[in-house]
Amino acid sequence: MKQHGIVGLTADFSEESPEIEQLMRDLGRIGNALPFYAIFPGNGQPPITFDGILTQGRLLDKLKEAGPATTISVSQTTNSAAATN
Repeated sequence: MKQHGIVGLTADFSEESPEIEQLMRDLGRIGNALPFYAIFPGNGQPPITFDGILTQGRLLDKLKEAGPATTISVSQTTNSAAATN
């Protein structure tokens, strides 16, 4: 992640959080599946979401699916996330 400038974020849902719950719904989480992951491609494409057990191979496949980053603004990424609903 460091080599490619990827920023990792963790939302701790061990205690109820309406903000985190809403974000996961906005990203398309169905039901109560946890853990839940979202990768925001650096090229402005919609987030790639998935749940379940995370393995190194699965993560690398999802990062490959996200593709290389291009220069975009944070607002473009946020707008892309909102557009997936």
